[in-house]
Amino acid sequence: MKKVCIFIPTFNRPDCIEYWLDSNKNSINNFNYDIFISDSSSNNDTENIIRKFKDLYGEHLYYEHILDYPDKTTDLKVVKGFRYLQEKYKYIYLCGDGLILDIPAFFSFASKYINHKYDIIHFNKNLDTDEIIFQSGIDFAKKCGWYLTYYGVTLTSSKIIKQINFEDMLNNYRNTGFLYWKGLMTGIASEHEKIVSTNLFPLSINPKKKQNSSYQPGKFINFWVINWPKVVDSLPEYYNEIKPFLKKDIGKQLNLYSFNNLVELRRTENLDKTIYKQIAPMIHIVTDVPLYKINIIAILPLSILRAIRKIKNIVQKF
Repeated sequence: MKKVCIFIPTFNRPDCIEYWLDSNKNSINNFNYDIFISDSSSNNDTENIIRKFKDLYGEHLYYEHILDYPDKTTDLKVVKGFRYLQEKYKYIYLCGDGLILDIPAFFSFASKYINHKYDIIHFNKNLDTDEIIFQSGIDFAKKCGWYLTYYGVTLTSSKIIKQINFEDMLNNYRNTGFLYWKGLMTGIASEHEKIVSTNLFPLSINPKKKQNSSYQPGKFINFWVINWPKVVDSLPEYYNEIKPFLKKDIGKQLNLYSFNNLVELRRTENLDKTIYKQIAPMIHIVTDVPLYKINIIAILPLSILRAIRKIKNIVQKF
């Protein structure tokens, strides 16, 4: 079994893949890591890019073009990739095609923790200390759990991946969303894993990637308000005591649910008062904004809400 696979799922982003491979062309063969690119693109552009780099990367570059892919859900592709790779590698690192990995730095960080046989090696630039070693999955989830929704922050052992019930997840993914996140959380749902989080962060943004639309206000209702609580509720009973915390924490950390943000949500979704008031209790579940303030946003004209937001911004500056 090989040691580390860098797993990159992609869809119609040949420019991102080309930039990634070009950026690491002088590093990959020095560190004996493999790259597995799972591509569900609707054309051959990405495959043509892979051919350009195949001689340079040699046996370290593997490519799969899923020609008859029934669903473009990235999480579904990730879960299928994990199931395939778990028997071939000791560790799998999921790297989004919108990120650039500094392989020499990654090798330095990863080797240290792999040698200590950690099951989860988590890169988290939001830590207020250099390193945290967690004694339980619950402690890790409370401190860092929401951050696992990012592709690129976790190096995961095959031991953890093998603890995930892929069949159950693949059969029910349409009703849950956040399939990758749920899988990892399910895999560490015990007191027997070695978990470390470090503020070392060997990543940068791929300049060829467009902005991620899932965090824009117009996407909030379906992506965060409706799906996120469902996924948290579907986690194992092991997490029951922190499920209410997890529902609110991701919105808090990503600043998705401030008063200003909720005003923007109503504006961009073009919600009328009746609909907004109906979803207000659902918004309250995932935010610390009091329900009465959410209801105020629901009933006041947008012109008044914009004026309130401007006043609040001016006051905060002073």
